[in-house]
Amino acid sequence: MLKKLISSLFVSILVVVLGYAFFVFFSRVPNFEAAQSFAQLKTFPSMVCDFSTDGFTEAMKGTIYINEGVMRSDYMYFSGRDEVRIHMIIGTDGIGRAWKDGSSEGVLMDLGSATPSPTAPAFESFRTYENIDCKRWWFVDKSLFVIPTDINFSPPDF
Repeated sequence: MLKKLISSLFVSILVVVLGYAFFVFFSRVPNFEAAQSFAQLKTFPSMVCDFSTDGFTEAMKGTIYINEGVMRSDYMYFSGRDEVRIHMIIGTDGIGRAWKDGSSEGVLMDLGSATPSPTAPAFESFRTYENIDCKRWWFVDKSLFVIPTDINFSPPDF
């Protein structure tokens, strides 16, 4: 009887330890700042990252969602007394669509997913967040990656 109790206890402890090790192993996320291109994000697991930047005249705070090679960012941009809520979805083709709350117009950008370029300004701006904390995203809300149909996206005017 005592042998069965000890065996059961040993098996229970082993299951808990292996379960914890499995969870820790699969909970790890790649280093977002180490990505060299949007194309590399296609290899990342589903994850969510909270970020912020602080500056003397402007700041940003928001969340980045990554799933199946698609990235979405929702953030607040602060400049002086102005606050703007901005959203952007970057598809697996490297095409980014950005819009702000309250507007029916958005910007369409080719962010060049095919060519890794750590110095590309559009990608570099995502890699320079001062405070970024990423976690695995176990229960993905795919509705976040649906491009809004009530926004008219067009290339930026320079």
